[in-house]
This record gives sequence, structure tokens and C-alpha cells, in this order.
Amino acid sequence: MRTPEEFLESLEAMIQPYHDQLVEHPAIVRIHTGEAPVDQIRRYLTYQYYNTRETVARILNRAGRAPNDEIRDMLIRHASEELGHPEMALRTAEHFGMDPEAIARAPVPFWIDYQVSWKWRMSCLGSFAENAAAVAVAEEGPFPYQCEKVREGLRRHYGVADERLLEYFTVHMMADKDHKENGRRILLRHATTEELRAKALTAARRNLTLMLRIHDEIDSGRWTM
Repeated sequence: MRTPEEFLESLEAMIQPYHDQLVEHPAIVRIHTGEAPVDQIRRYLTYQYYNTRETVARILNRAGRAPNDEIRDMLIRHASEELGHPEMALRTAEHFGMDPEAIARAPVPFWIDYQVSWKWRMSCLGSFAENAAAVAVAEEGPFPYQCEKVREGLRRHYGVADERLLEYFTVHMMADKDHKENGRRILLRHATTEELRAKALTAARRNLTLMLRIHDEIDSGRWTM
């Protein structure tokens, strides 16, 4: 059987092509270079709001099932660091002409709803290895680098000078790197069998595939409802 370190290497190798696609996705590149229409930025911010508004509840749900105090405390700290993120995304969306209350009431586009619902099911039914691989490592791993591009693009090309309007991206540029490392620590301790590792790889791949599908819809403007 592979060592835990060898398993993490295989996970990172699987994630890397998805990482590159998410950071260099046309939707992100266009924001970075100032070529994105405002509607595309609005779709991107809408996704960030929907993707984060239940994050704290989902993490605390996992914390309640933690196998030991160390992981429980790690997850509680993670949840506390996520507080206020949906409101940050809405603040920036409002700057781009959107009504925050309307966003909160609107039907959630199909693939975003599917991803959020899937992560809830994983939180309730999946192992700690699957959750750590799919969310902490696979999803939060590339996000700081994406945030850096979006933040720079909004500041340089769309006149967003107020730091409060960039806070969502600034916070994730720092915090998600720590969250990824926490996920790696969980995997080192809890991805202890090849069966669990296979499930963790599958969960990570599935979440990354959903993320790419959503980014494609952000870019094309064809939300699936």
C-alpha cells in the first residue's frame, strides 16, 4: 500500500490539470484582462455568493462528527474564518449594479445548486477523507490564484478601488491556502486505506468537474435553470 505522502502526491497530480484550467479559464482571464462584460462579472459574483452562503453550516456539520478534538477545533476555526464571506460577495455584486436581496431570493442556477447540494450530501454522508480531498484540497487549492487574477482585474480595468469591494478576494487569497494545508493534514491521518483513497480521489475529481462546468456557464452566459 502507498504511504500517505505518496497518496497526497497522486492526489495533487490528479488535481493539477484542473487547477490550471480553473486559474486560466476564459471567464477568469477575461476579467483579469478587462475583456469581460459586466454581466459576466455579475454571474461570477453570483456563483461566489451561492457557493459560500451555506459554507459555515456545512463545516460545522462536519465538526459535529469529528473523530477527535484536534479536527473538531480545526473545523470550528475554519468555519469562523468563513463568516461574512457571502456578504462580501454581495457587496461587490451591488457595486456592479445587482440587487443583493434579489440575488438571495432568485432561483439558483442548476449546476450551482447541484454542486452545493452535492457538498451537503458529502458533508453528511461522506468520509473525512472525501470531504478534505474534494473541498479543502481540490476546491480551495486553486482558488487563491484565481482570486489574485480577479482582484487585479477588477482593480485595474473596472475601477474597483475600494478595498471593501475587493475583500472577498483578498481574504480567500490568504485563508484558502491554510485551508488546503488543513485538508492535507486530515488526509495524512484519515485516508488510511486504498478504498478510502479511491473515494477521496473520486470526490475531488467530481467537485472539480462541477466547478469547470459552472465556469463554462459563467463564461457563456447560458445559466442552466
